[in-house]
Amino acid sequence: MMQRLKVLVGVMGLALIALVLFVGLTTARGTLYREDVTAQVGPVSSAFTYQGRLVSNGAPVQDDCEMAFRLYDQQMDGSQVGTAITATVPITEGLFTANLDFGNGAFNGGARWLAIQVRCPADAVYADLDRQELTAAPYALYAVSAGNADTIDGLNASGLARISRYYIPGGGGTVTMTIPHYNAFQITIGEAYASPNKIAWLSVVENDTHIAWTGIQPDGTIVTGTASLSSTDTVMTVGPNITLRCPGVQNYELVLTSDYEDVRAFITW
Repeated sequence: MMQRLKVLVGVMGLALIALVLFVGLTTARGTLYREDVTAQVGPVSSAFTYQGRLVSNGAPVQDDCEMAFRLYDQQMDGSQVGTAITATVPITEGLFTANLDFGNGAFNGGARWLAIQVRCPADAVYADLDRQELTAAPYALYAVSAGNADTIDGLNASGLARISRYYIPGGGGTVTMTIPHYNAFQITIGEAYASPNKIAWLSVVENDTHIAWTGIQPDGTIVTGTASLSSTDTVMTVGPNITLRCPGVQNYELVLTSDYEDVRAFITW
């Protein structure tokens, strides 16, 4: 690839020498996020993040460059999958990130290659870079799209345990935690650095937008309670700065708030 790109430099007058590709799923929702690990999940975005590095004459590129991304089903020729994505991408010290979404049907289990064209302000035309094969990361999209299967390895999916994971970063914030309807579930809440006085556990049952729970507070005290989801009643406090409460509307949710602490929480059922 290095030799081929050097030829492109000579013919097109461009100085794009190397490209390092990393592909990963976008799981964050701003700075607060929820991640589900379950046999039955709701729709998942088909977007993924492309991160790369561009070097010109041995030095990292520092500019805003036009980039075009196309997805193909073969390394050479083949058919284009989805529509082209074009964007002006800021490149800092050679590093850049682009969010790509070729649609829900783009990853169906078949091989995929990403074609990239780049043109920086000093360039007259686009440089065509070699197609990069996309491997494991975007295919997590395909794995999730199969999440509505009735069976997994012969086991009925409805009988498998489900986990929802939630995160509030340092500095505080609020995240909404979806809970199962007409079901029992467990919640574990902890400050990220695992301080023993900032970990709590609850066993909860939901019925007709009401919940009942038994919990263990950080100091070991066992608590019980009931509440309506249409209220804003506090269910549990974890230290002075972390609160779990009802949402105030008849949604199957609970609201976790941190004034400033880095918090992790899990729901299993």
